Amino acid sequence: MADAGIRLHKDNEIAWLVLNRPEKKNALDKSMWASIPSLVQEAVSNPGIKILIVRSENPGFFSAGADIGEFSLFMADRNARNDNRQAIKEACRALENCPLPTVAMIQGPCVGGGCILALTCDIRFGDEKSKYGITPAKLGLVYGLADTRRLVDLVGPSQAKQILFTAGIFSSHRALRIGLVNDIFPDDKLEEETEKWLRR
Repeated sequence: MADAGIRLHKDNEIAWLVLNRPEKKNALDKSMWASIPSLVQEAVSNPGIKILIVRSENPGFFSAGADIGEFSLFMADRNARNDNRQAIKEACRALENCPLPTVAMIQGPCVGGGCILALTCDIRFGDEKSKYGITPAKLGLVYGLADTRRLVDLVGPSQAKQILFTAGIFSSHRALRIGLVNDIFPDDKLEEETEKWLRR
């Protein structure tokens, strides 16, 4: 069974992978990462589903990143740390290799692990208030090759280095300018414009 913080909602030809952990601003814990492959497979296995959208239930934020509340456990327990890394890797692989087109619909902050989740999708649309950042350097952490490669593939090595070295948060307009997102829309038009794109 999927964790309560993430669920799959099917609506005609669209499957919505919905982040819903508002008390943590959709920070992704291990159970949420571990739920993603089976939810993706559930969408793929339904012959009526044509596209998969990743979104937040809450318009104020996409995801604050990984759940740092788990970090003390991971620092103390190597097995737990390795299990978490494997869950993240399998979640990202499931979305990246999904045979359906995948779209991240981003409202508000999209940071750290949340940004990595969005990077695994084929297309990213954001609202004008969306903000982006990949911030492990602030915690003395380094992302692995696969996550770094996704970023470099989208924005190029120079922009990727700036994003990773500074661990800064940047605007939707910069994200669009450097190619991190495909398009941005007014906050109240994001869902409407995403659905227009889906129909095309």
